[in-house]
Amino acid sequence: MNPFRKKTHSNELNPIQGVRTGITVDEIKQAFLDNLRCGMGRLEDVATKHDLYFALALTIRDRVFQRTVESLEYYGGADARRVATSPRNICPARLFPNIF
Repeated sequence: MNPFRKKTHSNELNPIQGVRTGITVDEIKQAFLDNLRCGMGRLEDVATKHDLYFALALTIRDRVFQRTVESLEYYGGADARRVATSPRNICPARLFPNIF
């Protein structure tokens, strides 16, 4: 595989996508229920608001991680150089002025 060749995005379903990382409404609903039942061991009838929130967070996390992996593959893989910046409004010195 040539690390310098950029991959093209396609609207077709990726073979590794499915219920776990799919983006259709039915796939997201099924992933939410799977995370609630299998990931947390809760039934819908007895789940608390916190359980529902956590299952939703797991469902979203799976999709964010999948998009992150796709971006890493698209923009050069593990050997590419990246620059990360932090917006000024979340700088720790501004959040905790007495510590720094």
